[in-house]
Amino acid sequence: MLFLSETHLGNAKADELRRKLHYDYFTIVESDGHSGGLLLLWSQDVSIRVLEVSELFINVLIEDEVQ
Repeated sequence: MLFLSETHLGNAKADELRRKLHYDYFTIVESDGHSGGLLLLWSQDVSIRVLEVSELFINVLIEDEVQ
């Protein structure tokens, strides 16, 4: 899992970065011009449920299987 802030990315560029870094999923808050932007990338072996997204945060629940 990787979290980036101040990304200055749109959806298409974020997806391109996801592929280059070999992650399976992403959630993005696109930047507003030349400021802001959040990006959370994760692999399929991590179970994440996105709860809420705003221009200031990405709130997720990382689900862990109890063995």
